[in-house]
Amino acid sequence: MNKSEIGKRIKQIRLSLGSSMIKFGEQIDEISPVKSGVISNWENGKQIPNKKRISKIAKLGNISINELLYGNPSTFLFDNLNIYDEYGFGNLADLSFQGRMYIVQMCIQEYLKFKAKTTEKNLKSLKNDGIKDYGELLSFSNNNLELIIQNMISIFDNSLKSLENIDPEKIKKVSGNNFIYEKYLNNEEITVSEKLNNFGRINVFELKNLIYKHEHSENYPIINILNDLIKYSIYISNNNQIDQEIIDEIENFLASNIRVDLETELFKNTLLENSYLSDYIKNHLVVDMEELEKGLNSVNPDNNSQ
Repeated sequence: MNKSEIGKRIKQIRLSLGSSMIKFGEQIDEISPVKSGVISNWENGKQIPNKKRISKIAKLGNISINELLYGNPSTFLFDNLNIYDEYGFGNLADLSFQGRMYIVQMCIQEYLKFKAKTTEKNLKSLKNDGIKDYGELLSFSNNNLELIIQNMISIFDNSLKSLENIDPEKIKKVSGNNFIYEKYLNNEEITVSEKLNNFGRINVFELKNLIYKHEHSENYPIINILNDLIKYSIYISNNNQIDQEIIDEIENFLASNIRVDLETELFKNTLLENSYLSDYIKNHLVVDMEELEKGLNSVNPDNNSQ
């Protein structure tokens, strides 16, 4: 239990209510309002509220007591799940932060499926309601962890096997800096840790889409490329850290539009042939996409090592 993190969540709840410390103290206890100095100590991680006040604060924030004390289920499980270095199926000593997070997400997914089978609630309602019993989640995850990881490895291996039906040269053209594709193309061994660290980076449907866009780039509407370039540039400028899902999305955008200069062929014999737009596409768009890639690497320095 991290006092500092609990304090941050308490402050977030207060600010979401638009309450001053005085007002928040009254909302917690109308009869005997909590003094602003006490609330300040909570928010700064110096003290933790008693059980009664924790319950009231959680109710005000419309979250569970567990979420107030330990964060969301993913954070709690990430901090408490016992993932060892050695298993019968391989070594996990090189498991990265992202690899652990993929395992955590899969544990939560399997736990919700388990609850759907053993309760009257369906999977959708369980997801909407959120996980209430963190202890049960942790127990389920620890007891089923090896099986869950083995299942993840099987999913990864099956995805990799499905690449056999795709021309290696086509994969090479759109693989970008995805070193898993590079290892596959070079027939290099992919370790268990590497499979888990890159669990979400092998997507055959997405790969085929990239290949299609690459092969038909001269017909891909330029407005879509410009729109995505602006969207991702703004996103990177406004965020200090980016989720892996968004990173993959941006990387796919960059990899699938490397022939964007051919768009200028569409403007031949039109009023746009000698326009600023045509000049921008010919001389500046690729440069801007390179800047976008630099920006992506600057907010996610670890991304270069994956």
